[in-house]
Amino acid sequence: MASASTSSPQYWTGCIDALTNVVVAIVFVLVVITISLNFAVQLIVEKAEQPAEGTGPRAAAVAAAAADALAQKTQA
Repeated sequence: MASASTSSPQYWTGCIDALTNVVVAIVFVLVVITISLNFAVQLIVEKAEQPAEGTGPRAAAVAAAAADALAQKTQA
């Protein structure tokens, strides 16, 4: 007669395989998210470093008027 421990199926190997696949998938997703966030931050920084389109004399006049209005508001 065979003992019960040798005839019962071994579930642990399947569980370990499944857990390993889950961990590998999570690590892959985290790596993809990290890389995409890095590229997104680089694009945002490049966009912020570019001069604005409205840098002509009119934009300077509008900025000066806004600064004057702010100064008058803080003095009052």
